[in-house]
Amino acid sequence: MFEDMTPLAMAAGAVTWALVLLAYPSQVYEMWKKKSSKGVSLLMFVVGFFAFFIWIFYGWEIKNYIVVASNILGTILSGIIIAQTIYYRRKESDYKPFRQRVRERLLWFEM
Repeated sequence: MFEDMTPLAMAAGAVTWALVLLAYPSQVYEMWKKKSSKGVSLLMFVVGFFAFFIWIFYGWEIKNYIVVASNILGTILSGIIIAQTIYYRRKESDYKPFRQRVRERLLWFEM
């Protein structure tokens, strides 16, 4: 498994693993502790989620399982952050279901 990996590939996977382990859990913890997602860019984490997801397939194709493992971790943690952000934003705002928002907008146009 690791025989045909270059030292650069091993180092890149290890650095990715370390950065994901340092940054993402702290974001998850902070949001959970504050029960708020203020200041969090949802778009950044959605883009990151898909980037990690695509890298899983690339790592699998080149048989670099360090890249696969680190990007699986990144995908899971990004997904948790996305879910937390959506959950807390709905709680923080006067979230209304889509149908209700559409009805209110239509009523506004009829006036």
